[in-house]
Amino acid sequence: MASVFTIGYAAFNIDDFIDVLKSHKISHLIDVRSNPMSEYFQDYNSFNLEPKLKQHNIIYENLALEFGARQENNEFFSKSGFIDFEKFTQSEQFKNGLAKIEDGLKQDINFVLMCAEKDPINCHRSIMIAHAMQKNGIQVLHIMYDGQLQPQNEIDKKLLELYFPDRNQLNLFTQSLDEQELIEQAYKKQNEKIGYRLESA
Repeated sequence: MASVFTIGYAAFNIDDFIDVLKSHKISHLIDVRSNPMSEYFQDYNSFNLEPKLKQHNIIYENLALEFGARQENNEFFSKSGFIDFEKFTQSEQFKNGLAKIEDGLKQDINFVLMCAEKDPINCHRSIMIAHAMQKNGIQVLHIMYDGQLQPQNEIDKKLLELYFPDRNQLNLFTQSLDEQELIEQAYKKQNEKIGYRLESA
């Protein structure tokens, strides 16, 4: 199965953005913003972006319901008031989005998931969507602001260093923790840090 790419548009002017997509042979862009508009990057407003992509034979589709970070259903939120990515990725609407991607990959469609953030570690496209895709056997590659590709497992490593830098030392004095358990804990901590909060609605 092919890889799914992601990209944060804030790193690129529109022409460079298109060039990067073409360099990776992207044929289908999935906009994962809940609101496909930008006050500061107006080239990326959906009504501007869709025809621009069409000129280069790239299909635009917004999957806010399936993949957006700002969901309206209260059942997806934690008691602390932020969206719980793990809960949401178990929902039917997220699973429907995932099924669309899986079906497209079987047809050799080359997808990119687009959001705004330059660094995927600070964006739900990585912490929620790509993490869930990785669990489902889909390789995800993040197109970075310098054009390099960063696989999702590099995000795993960065989160471990961010939240558990002393994990090896701690394991000398406490029961050894499985690295995968620590990775999941790190994702939860990053979810709490970046997740959309009800009070900001």
